[in-house]
Amino acid sequence: MSSPIRVLIVENVPDDAELSANALRQAGFEPEVQRVETEREMREALDRSKWDLILLDYALPTFSGTKALKVCQEKGCEAPIIIVSGSVGEETAVEMMKQGADDYVMKDKLVRLPAAVRRALSDAQVRRERRIAQEEQKRSAAQLAQANQELQQFMHSVSHDFQEPLRMISVFTDLIRRKLEHMDADLNEYFRYVIDGAHRMSALLADLQVYADATSLDAKPVEHSDAEIVLQEVLANLASAIDESGAVVVHDPLPTVPVRRSHLIQLFQNLISNAIKYRSQAPPTIRITAHREGDEWCFAFSDNGLGIKPEYHDRVFEFFKRFHGNGIPGTGMGLAICRRIAERYGGRIWLESTPGKGSTFCFTLPAGEATDKSGNQAFEPAVLLNSRRT
Repeated sequence: MSSPIRVLIVENVPDDAELSANALRQAGFEPEVQRVETEREMREALDRSKWDLILLDYALPTFSGTKALKVCQEKGCEAPIIIVSGSVGEETAVEMMKQGADDYVMKDKLVRLPAAVRRALSDAQVRRERRIAQEEQKRSAAQLAQANQELQQFMHSVSHDFQEPLRMISVFTDLIRRKLEHMDADLNEYFRYVIDGAHRMSALLADLQVYADATSLDAKPVEHSDAEIVLQEVLANLASAIDESGAVVVHDPLPTVPVRRSHLIQLFQNLISNAIKYRSQAPPTIRITAHREGDEWCFAFSDNGLGIKPEYHDRVFEFFKRFHGNGIPGTGMGLAICRRIAERYGGRIWLESTPGKGSTFCFTLPAGEATDKSGNQAFEPAVLLNSRRT
């Protein structure tokens, strides 16, 4: 059995309004009807009650059906609207539907009205459910953004607040070791473990803070970064490691990309430092290339290092994953940070590697309106920095 529906009939002829109501009753509806015929009455009815259905005559003596539709839109009315008229032509009816009506029925064919009402009520329910789902999605997105921001603040706070105690542990352990006059090899080794552990924890907290920054959802203005300038800064940062390892870095002309400078530095620095750390017996040779693919730049960092087994190619980008033992320093966060930065800008990162033959890390970044410096593909040797950071 049909539930009662509240029907507002905008009609200046009472008998015509009753015919529409009877057509609904005969089809099993239980309409609670109110008839209005002026704009003022219509506005008052919309303000006073919530309606399930509006039946609207196009030809009204005091105002038009088009105006009535606009009144419904002004009031934010969600009820479906069906034009019921004896004078409207098909072209006019179609135009009314474009302006917001759900259907139209001629007064001499009211037998069609119940089917039109059922369809309109069903469509209205779908719209309501879609709107509710969209609102819920917006609320969830806002809650996620809030939770993300709180997590970032927590990670920054933890990283900042824990650094000082770790520094104190390291410093005072070293002072205690220096104060002891008679210390055997075992005790000296124990002290070294404590100091090294404090240093590793400090590095891990620093990487967590970097990851929090890369995960940030804040909408800062787009910043365009020159990858060649970024590379030179990274080479300066890594000058000591480059000197010690005898590394050689060569690169293509590099583009300017719509990426934060700090994020691009982090990407380049993690990949180059990894190539130096996980080197083979030969001095590291690192080649950096970049080529345009549609709306993206594809960067590749290739080295002649130890390489990584195929079964680990995806796992290297997970948190704290290391596949060459603890003899090589690191937190296992570097590649996870790289992946997060690439994904933050809609890109991706992947690995191509053969054990003993080196690795190539590739990642994509948006191109924006940036272009490369040169049309040729010749390799240009990077500046090798032999001086240490000051």
